[in-house]
Amino acid sequence: MADAAVEEPTDVTLPAAGDDDDSLVDQIKDLAADTRTAFEAEVAWQGVRASFIAGRLPSIVFWAAIALACLIVALFALGFGAILVLTPQIGALLATLSVTGVLLVVAVIAWLVARRRVRRLKAAAFAPIPPPVVP
Repeated sequence: MADAAVEEPTDVTLPAAGDDDDSLVDQIKDLAADTRTAFEAEVAWQGVRASFIAGRLPSIVFWAAIALACLIVALFALGFGAILVLTPQIGALLATLSVTGVLLVVAVIAWLVARRRVRRLKAAAFAPIPPPVVP
């Protein structure tokens, strides 16, 4: 019974040395072709994406400009209204100076926040490459 479970070894033929070289070279050629195809597909995809964005960019810029213009007019109206409201209480000159001062403080704070965010973005996106370690 034990003899029935034992199988006779079969002859395994190994490929010749030349076959290994050809298959490795073929694999490298296939890898290069696949890489080239993937690169061309990525370039084509990025081109389609850029044209899609470029097609919608003019309307985005238009509406952003309208929003910015309305925001500027609203800030002028807010400042002028604040001066008109404060003039009877503290006088025209002091009302103008106080409203201008408050707007300048808000502008400086906004500038500092924007500058900090730009610095964070630059630090994250363009991190310096560490020098190589020399043993």
